[in-house]
Amino acid sequence: MISLDWTLGHHERSKQIFGVKRQYDYVDNCMSCYQTILTAVAANRVRQDGIGVAVQAAQWEAAELEYLKMTRQGEYETIAAAMERLSELVAYQHNRDAYQTRTELLSAMIEQIEGEGQFPTADYAFDAGVCAADLTTVIEGFGRD
Repeated sequence: MISLDWTLGHHERSKQIFGVKRQYDYVDNCMSCYQTILTAVAANRVRQDGIGVAVQAAQWEAAELEYLKMTRQGEYETIAAAMERLSELVAYQHNRDAYQTRTELLSAMIEQIEGEGQFPTADYAFDAGVCAADLTTVIEGFGRD
């Protein structure tokens, strides 16, 4: 069996670590810093082995868009100023395009696991927290349950 899951890894002291986001923690009833960590584990009755892990990057689209709106000008007086603005717009679009959802990250993990062919008879298990029609389609595309 290959188990797919995600969890929140808390990082209270390190807001500069890759993928750290700040959001309300409903368990501790306070704001908290965390990473979204995705895992794949191969398990049988005897043992469990981690076979894949990924950290979801933070999504800053809303903050970047707000910055772009606040710094917008009607016209730019120099080519250098226009090029600087164009550079900001390209960076914003690049970040939007590079962001991956949990489902996209887990789909890539499944494709890697299946490409390596190490678990030819294993079925997949995941809960409603990671369940998505797209993820199910990827798994079934490899002839797996």
